[in-house]
Amino acid sequence: MYWRGAFPGFAFETQSELGENEILEIDKVGLREQMLNYNEGLQRYLLGLGLNIKTLSPQVVDPSPQIEVQLDAICIEKGIPKRIFMGSERGELSSSQDEKTWNKRLAYRQKTYITPRIICPFVDRLILVGALPEPKNGYYVEWPDLNALDEDEKSNILLKRTQSMASFVQSDIANTLMSALDFLVKELDYSLEEAKEILDKFALDTGDSESDFEIKDDMVDEEDKVETTSKNEEELAGSK
Repeated sequence: MYWRGAFPGFAFETQSELGENEILEIDKVGLREQMLNYNEGLQRYLLGLGLNIKTLSPQVVDPSPQIEVQLDAICIEKGIPKRIFMGSERGELSSSQDEKTWNKRLAYRQKTYITPRIICPFVDRLILVGALPEPKNGYYVEWPDLNALDEDEKSNILLKRTQSMASFVQSDIANTLMSALDFLVKELDYSLEEAKEILDKFALDTGDSESDFEIKDDMVDEEDKVETTSKNEEELAGSK
């Protein structure tokens, strides 16, 4: 409809000078051949004896709403986020949530279809015909992590972590509301051993064992708490 509407039409009218009593015989077959040659070939003229040829103005309509509806239907049917399906649009990249959702779908297809139904049968066939040696302990298919961070993402995360640590050191929160050990463990997700190692190294480099970042062993494992409580209860029971 949109393609046909973009091309002008033609109206063939008999000349009024011929009068009402004149009968004009129109060669419809020849006229049709001329129109085909004009529209589909290189002929740039129309020959009409006793006819006035007028062009009909085209009716161009924006098909964007209908195309958008069809794209939405395709994305819904295939389960593909529209930003991923369309790619970069007007300089906008697909959102991280769309990318993670698409990566989950890709990983599911890798594990449930590509590996068991394409790769493994192909490798088994190669082993069967002798193109590949048969592995002693079998084989397995390993896919790379689709959500692995690239160099730019790692750099951004490192920058944010560094800025967070600098803001903590310069703020009044340090050793008032939260100790350095708590900040490293609870906010930056370091393990307790890693946090202690960082603070020990800091104290060793600065040569100040009583610095503002002195480690406070206020984080005791639950097992140690239970053991201490049981010992206290035994002592009380013995004294009684």
